[in-house]
Amino acid sequence: MVKFFACILFFGCISNAFAQLSFSNATVRLLPPGQKQTAAYVTISNSANQDITLAFANSSISQSVEFHQTMMHGEMMHMMQVEQLTIPANGKLELKPGGYHLMLINLSDTWFSQNTVQLEFFDVKNNSYKVTANLSKMAGGKHNHHHHH
Repeated sequence: MVKFFACILFFGCISNAFAQLSFSNATVRLLPPGQKQTAAYVTISNSANQDITLAFANSSISQSVEFHQTMMHGEMMHMMQVEQLTIPANGKLELKPGGYHLMLINLSDTWFSQNTVQLEFFDVKNNSYKVTANLSKMAGGKHNHHHHH
């Protein structure tokens, strides 16, 4: 019986260890039908006393998801893929237009008819975080990407 409770305590600690990320304001940019990629934004908060690094993500409407960052090169803004996103200890990382964001690539043919999009993030320890994002027509210009890897 003691082993049983020790096991529950152990697994309870494990599940809490990676539940220290919370996600808010998750939004996927709604574009006209026929588009093959779009952007997603979310605020990620970390209540842990250590940095948590996200290694990759996927979505219910695209074949792949990439982490991107908007950078200024002289007078031009460029989008650049980044391998990982680190959420600082007891801090947050805001994925937003003009900064870090997600690119959902090779969208399904009917993605724009969905009400919500399921996003799933994985940290470097392969812990999973599921998030529901709303589709939203967002103000702003076109989301052009110039890849420099």
